[in-house]
This record gives sequence, structure tokens and C-alpha cells, in this order.
Amino acid sequence: MAKTLQSVQYAAQLAAALDFSDRINDKRQVSGEVQYSFLDVAPTVDNAATDVIDLLRLPDGAIVIPELSKVIVTDDMSSGAVAFHIGDVLDADRYAVAINCASVGTVEFLSGVLPDGYTNRHKVVDTGAAASSTNLVKLTLATYGATVEPGAFRVLLAWKSL
Repeated sequence: MAKTLQSVQYAAQLAAALDFSDRINDKRQVSGEVQYSFLDVAPTVDNAATDVIDLLRLPDGAIVIPELSKVIVTDDMSSGAVAFHIGDVLDADRYAVAINCASVGTVEFLSGVLPDGYTNRHKVVDTGAAASSTNLVKLTLATYGATVEPGAFRVLLAWKSL
């Protein structure tokens, strides 16, 4: 006899069937009112690997959606290697791990190793302390050995606010 299984989301819907607010605030859901932020990243020749660029401060409780996010590369990095992580102060690669931006085009956040922010949804938190607040999305240069033109990267960050 064939088995009928349930996805994690469907099981959560059943468990929260009588509590409408739980279903709306289920952090595993990626549908609904998704917001997009189009962020210009402007590295310079002075930048080096491990440098951090602050991208965007999200509202408390927001959830980044890596599978809908991407990087647009507008400058060919044929003169060297460029890769970066996207995350926060507690986890530098929470949303994207070593995105390879060596050539012009679109690079998905999920193009390499799946980040923790995809497998485990995280609501960002503003604790009031820079060392523990996860609501500031950061880009960390993992590899930076190329001549980069201004405006070479644009990050399209998908997120939802609960």
C-alpha cells in the first residue's frame, strides 16, 4: 500500500489550523508579501579579502529569502577572482556562501553551497547591540583578487517582514 507523507509546511499548517496568526507568521513560508531591495555594491581598489560591506538594515522579525535573491555582475572579472558571502554579524554566510562573481551575468544565492538561511529560516533580530543584532545584512569579500569597476555588483535581496 502506498504511503501518504506530509511536507514540513503542511504539517505546520495542520498543527496551526485554528490559529490564523501562526499560519501567517510561519517563517518557512516564502509566498505572500515579499519585498525586494536592489542594492548597489561599490568595492574599490582599496578593498581586500575579508572586508565587509554593510548592505541593508531590515526591520526586526524580517526573513531573508535566499532562493529568490541574486547578484547581478556588470563587470567581467577576468583579471582575477571575486567571491563573497552574504550574511550578518553572527554568521557571515547565512544567506549566500562564496558566490563566484568571476564573469558578467546573474549569480543565484543558491549557486554553490546551500546557506544556513535557506535550510533554517531565521527571523532577524535587533537587540540594540551591534555585536548581536542580525538585522544588518552584510557582504563579506571572501576572495578579492581582481580589478573591479565601480558599480560592478548589484544585489537583489528578497525578504519578507512579518
